[in-house]
Amino acid sequence: MPTIDDVSRLANVSRATVSRVLTGTRGVREESREAVLRAVEELNYRPSFAAQNLASQTSSHVGLVISAQDESHGARLLPLLSQALKGLNKSLLVQYVSDPVEQAAVIDDLQRQCVAVVVLGAVAADAPRNVYRL
Repeated sequence: MPTIDDVSRLANVSRATVSRVLTGTRGVREESREAVLRAVEELNYRPSFAAQNLASQTSSHVGLVISAQDESHGARLLPLLSQALKGLNKSLLVQYVSDPVEQAAVIDDLQRQCVAVVVLGAVAADAPRNVYRL
């Protein structure tokens, strides 16, 4: 799998220039932009979402936590949520949970990975406090 370094070498430009071209940032000479785009095409380069998220300190994921009791509702909503997020260049990470302690752990994990977390279903009265932060 080609990397941004491979693109920069083939285009004979810096990594920063490749990044600017791929993100649409202004200030790149036209000949450099064309060289980068040719290299991207030739190498069939696809940017790594994980690397982009790390560099920008953001995420392209939205987490969905579905309680076991509401599994059938979640199944009906998944295609709709997935399609809506696709239009926003976001992806959906789905977790099914069966108890409040597991729910809290899953929410904590998803909050580290995702731009947003949605909980579908009831939250138990004795659920850990962090479940209610959402």
